[in-house]
Order: sequence, then structure tokens, then C-alpha cells
Amino acid sequence: LKAGDTLGEMALVDSEKRSAFATASTEVHAYQIQRKDFMKLRNQMSPAFFKLMQKIALITCGRVRGLTDKIMREVTGEEAPAEAKSEGKSQPKWMGLWKRIIGS
Repeated sequence: LKAGDTLGEMALVDSEKRSAFATASTEVHAYQIQRKDFMKLRNQMSPAFFKLMQKIALITCGRVRGLTDKIMREVTGEEAPAEAKSEGKSQPKWMGLWKRIIGS
């Protein structure tokens, strides 16, 4: 992890145990928020809650996109594109596989 990175954010959202742990090898300055305090912000409709949720959503989206790319490279040997290609072009092998995986 580097400055500004987040750890344990999914546990705030879904109340499950953390799916990752980290041990610092250098001095760390960190902030911690307990789920009860997170939920209190939510119940108060605090702007801080919405900022935290936006940050969590962006982190989660980035991780899902990265995992999708990794899966597609492993399965097909092709990189998933950053955005859909224009109509009329042939679809890469991974697109058919992805449609089968998600069922659409």
C-alpha cells in the first residue's frame, strides 16, 4: 500500500470480516473508522458519509476492473479494452467468454 490507499473499506459496507490484512514495514499514519460511526454518519445523512461512499465505490470499481483484466488475460491471452469498441469491429475472444460468465 502507498499513501492515500485504503484497506478494509468493504467491511464498512457489508459488515463481513475484512478480506485483507496488512503489516507495515515503515512508519504509518492512518485513520480508522468503526462501522458504528460509519452508520451514524449514514443515519445523519452526513455529507461525509456520501464522500466516503463515493471513495469506496471508486476503489471497488477500480479493483473489479483490474480483476476483470487479469481474468481475461489469464483465460484468453487478450487485454480487456478500457471501453467498448465501436460497432462494426469484430469482438475480441474475451467478450464472448465474459458474456457467458455473466449470462447475457
